[in-house]
Amino acid sequence: MGENKFGFDFGSMTVTRTCQDEKASIISVATRKAKFSIRATNNGSIRFFDDQGNECELVNKEYMNSLIEHNRG
Repeated sequence: MGENKFGFDFGSMTVTRTCQDEKASIISVATRKAKFSIRATNNGSIRFFDDQGNECELVNKEYMNSLIEHNRG
């Protein structure tokens, strides 16, 4: 595990502190193929964003698979 100026490298991931103010903190996680950001507010809410700034939703993989199977059948 190596350190960089605002974060660290962990295997194939680079974790970087992107922003912090009185309302929220943001880190980014990047690999060679993907990058996303995690925003955490002071009250504990967490939001996810892709590398283009679009908000994403964290969904259980089993739930997603059940929706896909339901739509096929």
